[in-house]
Amino acid sequence: MAIKSRAITAGDPVTAEIINNLIIDLETVNKQSTAQSIILENTSAEGKDQAISGRVWSQGLVECKITPTDYPSGTVTVTFPTGLFTKAPRVWLQVNVNKQKLSQGQLRIHPTTYSVTKDKAVFYIRSGSGGEKATLFFDVFATDSI
Repeated sequence: MAIKSRAITAGDPVTAEIINNLIIDLETVNKQSTAQSIILENTSAEGKDQAISGRVWSQGLVECKITPTDYPSGTVTVTFPTGLFTKAPRVWLQVNVNKQKLSQGQLRIHPTTYSVTKDKAVFYIRSGSGGEKATLFFDVFATDSI
């Protein structure tokens, strides 16, 4: 597997293109294996004392059925590979429309992190005003907490 090196130096704008390319790289890594070790290095002299996470884990297209009248409207639960994290990681998720044509009401959601342990993360999805039933997909990410 070959992933192109992407240098980002101090002061560089982090554009949508860079973020999208990083997500594509993470999807490539995810297809190869359930977990990979990625090394991030800060090469600028002034940033040598800043810590960064060296481990990134992701799981794509996690399905969640949304029912606006329920509390929570949906739940996303992911289990991390055994032994990957020694303490609760930092986690986040993002909607992946998975080429679906969704209405505005179906995307009126508010994802919240409910609980995180070294073994799993649980997210509650709440519907906003005017929310509609939907089947949504999420990409979930976790990094070592520093």
